[in-house]
Amino acid sequence: MLKSNKKIITLTALVSAVALSGCASNDELIEQQSQQAEQLSTLQSNLQAQQEATQQLADKVNQLASDQDAMQQKMAESNNTYVIKENDTLYRIAQENGMSLDELLQLNADIKNPNSLLIGQKINLN
Repeated sequence: MLKSNKKIITLTALVSAVALSGCASNDELIEQQSQQAEQLSTLQSNLQAQQEATQQLADKVNQLASDQDAMQQKMAESNNTYVIKENDTLYRIAQENGMSLDELLQLNADIKNPNSLLIGQKINLN
């Protein structure tokens, strides 16, 4: 009987040890899952921040492209026009731009009196 009690006690201790080791493993798994959930949440936050930064960058690139288009348009317009300054003559402007006075006058049919230019007046060169 003593021998069978020892066996029962040994078996009970063994079963308890196995049960406790299983509980420790479950606790460890729960802790790992908790850590993984925390890491996943951090990664999602980082991804959201990166997506927002990417969108802001894309917006800035689009704004720069729009600004560049506007500047190119202004440059094209400024290359095609000339603003009259003090003491300018159509003859001198034509010569500086590689054309004849007649060509310049044809481009600017709205000029009624070529001898009467106004400072700040814009004339076409192309």
